[in-house]
Amino acid sequence: MNDANFVALEAQARRVRAHCIRMATDGGCFLGASLSCADLLVYLYDRVLRVDPARLDDPKRDYLLLSKGHDVPALYGTLAERGYFPTARLANHLSMEDHLYWHPNRAIPGVEFHSGSLGHLLSVGMGIAVDARLRGDPSRVFVIVGDGELDALADKLRAFGFGVTDVDGHSFPALNEAFARLPIASGRPSAIIARTVRGKGLPSIEARADRWFVDFTKQEVAMLLEELEGTARAHLTSVPLVVR
Repeated sequence: MNDANFVALEAQARRVRAHCIRMATDGGCFLGASLSCADLLVYLYDRVLRVDPARLDDPKRDYLLLSKGHDVPALYGTLAERGYFPTARLANHLSMEDHLYWHPNRAIPGVEFHSGSLGHLLSVGMGIAVDARLRGDPSRVFVIVGDGELDALADKLRAFGFGVTDVDGHSFPALNEAFARLPIASGRPSAIIARTVRGKGLPSIEARADRWFVDFTKQEVAMLLEELEGTARAHLTSVPLVVR
């Protein structure tokens, strides 16, 4: 990949973050976590996953499972950018007339499996991988797992037999280098620990626990979209929420 490729990925990730910000009102969403994984999702769908929105049921496709399902605004935004459904549909977030809710739902094109309760999609992914191997299919399975589901990440994953590497989850060159090394250890599952910042891209909420879940006013959303583009920092007046 050259510099132009990385610039294009950064622009796509910025659009995904903008979609997430627009979903952070009228009921809100888990914005902090969504912004933290936007770069990883964009990279996976653009450069790694063998998937096609025109062939959702291709038995030989790769699978992406979002175990930390509260990050789903970033997945919605990425799927819309990749042509799985019109970006205009994102305006239906939390509408009773649609299925764009706080956690992944298979009624949304491109979503492979429901999630919500932390910790259960790694086992689902293992089942899909075993099934693909038994059928002789080339499908690969990628599971995005959050640190809220795990602790002492590298040591624990190595103890379970994973090949492990650590990477800056906001650097497309670093992600490119890490995924180019797969599999990390022959015959073993690979784990890439992507170090990310909650709320990445919005300095006014980055790394703030009280802005993990947000429900902004329309005026705050407009200010945050400007902040995302590097202009004045948003002045937030809505009451911070802490969801435990």
